[in-house]
Amino acid sequence: SNPKLEFIHQLCKPITRHIWKRAHRVVAVTNSLSLTAHQTAPFQSIDVIPNGIDANIFNAPNLPKKPGRSFRMFCVSRLIKRKGIEHILQAIHELGDDDLRLLIVGSGNYEQHLKKRCSELGLNKTVAFYGYCNHNKLSRLFSESDVFILVPRSEAFGNVFAEAMVSGLPIIGSTLGGIPDLISEKNGILVEPGNVGQIKQAIMTMKESSNLRRIMGEANRNKILTHYNWKRIAKKYVDVYKSAVDS
Repeated sequence: SNPKLEFIHQLCKPITRHIWKRAHRVVAVTNSLSLTAHQTAPFQSIDVIPNGIDANIFNAPNLPKKPGRSFRMFCVSRLIKRKGIEHILQAIHELGDDDLRLLIVGSGNYEQHLKKRCSELGLNKTVAFYGYCNHNKLSRLFSESDVFILVPRSEAFGNVFAEAMVSGLPIIGSTLGGIPDLISEKNGILVEPGNVGQIKQAIMTMKESSNLRRIMGEANRNKILTHYNWKRIAKKYVDVYKSAVDS
């Protein structure tokens, strides 16, 4: 957690309660955020409506995988400490599997530390840093990957998880925040943040079963198309507004 943000949150609690009490409806984008909000205002009524995803941006089909090529893991994130990327690097190092590859997209104040850590662990040929990437190129990178991996210590909705899902990728994520709203044992593997042993096991489980990856990937795309399309999400908000007006 961020001590500065926590202090500000505590300081603003009375104001937050006052605003919510006067609001006709309050909406959170995940169940975990709803639970967090109830710590501030236990009796507040809160609707949960997730963010939507534009499947037209991330509709590139998975490209045919060439036999014998490396197992490609993909991570998109701000490069900051709480995202847990350092634990992924440690897991890859301990596995010592020459077939593993990790591409990291994003930037942040932890980038130089992560690059230094890669050098210390001997992962310079295994891990690549892409930097910033726009959505058009990002769609292509998703399609070239075998699995999406990000194991943060905290996460709200996590749009990038939904983008990976609609791209047809299986997921390795963490058990905290809004990630479990999206991921279950049917479409990915969740690990405890910072648990390198669980991360190692999740990576090898994904690597060793292309059929499991295919089943999870198909389930992910179907889940996003069915439940997280903007038409469905917009209707939920319209229903909330109608309810507020009629009350």
